[in-house]
Amino acid sequence: MPPPPGAPVVPGKFYNDWADGHLVGMPPPLSDDAVEFPDGTPATAAQQARDVTTFLVWASDPHRNDRHRIGLYVFAYLSGLLLLAIAWKRKIWKRGATRNAQDTHD
Repeated sequence: MPPPPGAPVVPGKFYNDWADGHLVGMPPPLSDDAVEFPDGTPATAAQQARDVTTFLVWASDPHRNDRHRIGLYVFAYLSGLLLLAIAWKRKIWKRGATRNAQDTHD
């Protein structure tokens, strides 16, 4: 970022708000129009930073999407089993309730 008014300007140094002393020797790694996207996306520093972080998330766990898809299948399967268990429980307890009612009337 450009230095604020009144900040010292040293040749060969760059202003960085996060660094101690606010002057660093490394130029900004991302700048506007440094790359050209084939689909015409504007090559802003914010867009490039978003692309880099998206890549780093993928690189840290490349099987994440597969694991999430499998998790959805497991959730659907277990939900189906839960519904079957509820239906089976109601059927068994309904049968037991009618037997107990008949036993008390005899």
